[in-house]
Formats: sequence, structure tokens, C-alpha cells
Amino acid sequence: MMKKTTIASKYKKSWTVLLVDGQGRIRRIPHFRQKLWAIIGLSVVALAIAAVMGLLYGGTLRKQMALAETVGTLEEEITALQQENELLKARAVRMEAQAATAEKTTVPEARVASVSPQVEAAPPPTAPETEATASSAVPPPAAKPAAAEPEQKKEPQVDVEGLKLAYRADTETIEAEFVIKNTGQGAAGGRAVVVLHTDEGASPLRFALPSVPLRNGQPLGNRGRRFSISRFMTLTLQRKFAEPGTQFVRAAVYAYTLEGKQLLEKPFDVTLAIPEKETVPAAVVAPAPPSADTGTIAAPFGLELPEPEPQDPTGAQP
Repeated sequence: MMKKTTIASKYKKSWTVLLVDGQGRIRRIPHFRQKLWAIIGLSVVALAIAAVMGLLYGGTLRKQMALAETVGTLEEEITALQQENELLKARAVRMEAQAATAEKTTVPEARVASVSPQVEAAPPPTAPETEATASSAVPPPAAKPAAAEPEQKKEPQVDVEGLKLAYRADTETIEAEFVIKNTGQGAAGGRAVVVLHTDEGASPLRFALPSVPLRNGQPLGNRGRRFSISRFMTLTLQRKFAEPGTQFVRAAVYAYTLEGKQLLEKPFDVTLAIPEKETVPAAVVAPAPPSADTGTIAAPFGLELPEPEPQDPTGAQP
């Protein structure tokens, strides 16, 4: 018995998506399956790329955290080494001081040892030499070693460079900035003051930053901006100044110890002009227009005009 063949069996079985619009017409999406597989493929590729990027980011983050921990460990080791270095320096200074004291104390002991045999060799003038007196002879007392002189503390040595001046018009403040360097041994500390000078005219002006008392144009040394440095640091001094038109042509930087002893006085040639304040012009009141009803002129604000005299309608002069 033969199998019947129909028209539908001649075509491959497949499926598609059909859309019906508002007017009842059927709309077919061409190549729907290919487009669907393409979208699925792109989604899979995007997810794979995102996964790879996530793995790379996680590895980079772990490396960064490990480096941060290593940096923290190294900073702790550096701090410990710095403390150990300071202890070794202090121990070395102490050993030098003890060696210097020992050298000073050995000289008087040597002198006493050289003089003591002569004293023992001289016989007493009154008592005869017997075994009892010889055995009971007491040696002369040894001379006391000279006291070690206290070491004088070295004064710090500093230098200043790069003085910059600026005027802040919004706050009416003069600002001075400079670098102070330690040129001696060990740490240096003290106070710093900047003094600005105008032209040597009839009334020269001396202005100190910060506000400290002056004597003969110089600070007293008991006040100022405190500093403590091992190598160098940048200092910024400020003070309000509201005298427009003033022009400073010279400046001097002073450094003092905490006890008030002067360490440095360094002059600089500067140019700093205090600008004039901007004045707002007063408002001008325009005169009022003449009145159309009465024929008179209105006086400006704040003034008074005299009353007009009445005129004869015939035109006769009074």
C-alpha cells in the first residue's frame, strides 16, 4: 500500500513568529531564528568577557592589598630603625662624654703619684726613726681629681632662602613664606620673625609678621613663630594690614633661640605695594521732568525753587 504524499510533506517543518497588527494584517519577522541565536551568542560572549574582567580585577585587588600590607610593614621597620639609630647616637655621645671625663681625671692622678714619693722620703724633724713610728706612718692623702668641666651646648645654626610676599585683598592680610634650613649638627628649634621696611623717608614704617614688639626696628626675640627642624621646613607668616598705598621695599628675616638669643638676620630686597580700595560712585538723582498741567519746573531732590510771580493777562508791565 503506497504512502500518500501531500503538499505539506514536501516542505521542511519549521517555526517562526508572526505578529498581527491592529488592522488584522499578519507581519512576519524575517530570519527570526538567526537573529535569536545571534543575540544569545552575543550575550554569552559578554558574560564571558565580564567574568574574565572580574577575575583580573580580583587578582589586581589582591596584589594591591598585599602591597599595602608590605608598605605598612616596611614603614614599621623604618620607624623601629630610626628609633634604634637615635638610641645609638645618644649612646655614642654618652661614650664620648665619658671618655673626655676620663682623660681629664687621669692627669691629676699622675701628678699626685709623682709627688708622693718625695713626701714620704722626707724624715720628720723631731721624732727619731723607729720601727713603731715607721710602721705607724700614714701616707699623705691623695689629691682630689679636678671636676670635669660641663660641656657647653652647641647653639643651632639655621639659614633662610626663598622669601615670598603676597597681599590678600579679600582678607586684607600680608602673607610671607620662606624656607628655613638647619645648617648645624642635631635638631634646631626657635622662633622666626619677618620685618618689612618702607622707604627711609620722613616716617619710615616697620611692620612685623607675626605681631611682635620691636626695638630699634628689630624684634625683641621673646616672641615669634616657633619652629623645630632636623633638615628644613617651609614657614608661612600672616598678619592683617589695612593701610592702602603703602609700599614695602625691604624685608629682613630674624631667627632666635627659645631663650631669645639671635641666630640669624638676613635681609631681602622685595617689592610689595598695598593697593587702594575701590570706591563705589554715589548715585546721581536725575531732575524730575516738568509738569504738563501747571507749566512749572519741579526742583531736584533736596532743593527748593522760588514761587513764580503772577503775570498781567493784558501784557502790561508793572
